[in-house]
Amino acid sequence: MTRDYVEARKRLGIVSGGPAAKALARVVRELMTADALPMPGDVEAFLPRIVEGLAGRRVISAYARRAKNRRIWLWYIEHDELVELLLVTEVPPRAIDR
Repeated sequence: MTRDYVEARKRLGIVSGGPAAKALARVVRELMTADALPMPGDVEAFLPRIVEGLAGRRVISAYARRAKNRRIWLWYIEHDELVELLLVTEVPPRAIDR
């Protein structure tokens, strides 16, 4: 997970053990156990702001997955069989038109 992901959780008041944190944990488990990504329902969109990925590169778009029954979206990318958690927002993604 990136620094932006951790900071976004704090900014949104998502604390360990709380309902929102548990909902996010379920999303992470879904991503980590998926046969293939993106999964149905994931939306490819431009990030609300540029995020620095774990490899130090700037990321401008990613997939977003909504936490069930929450107004929280987890943004991620997948590369080299690694799922990188980039950001958490309360703002829904706007799909990229392809």
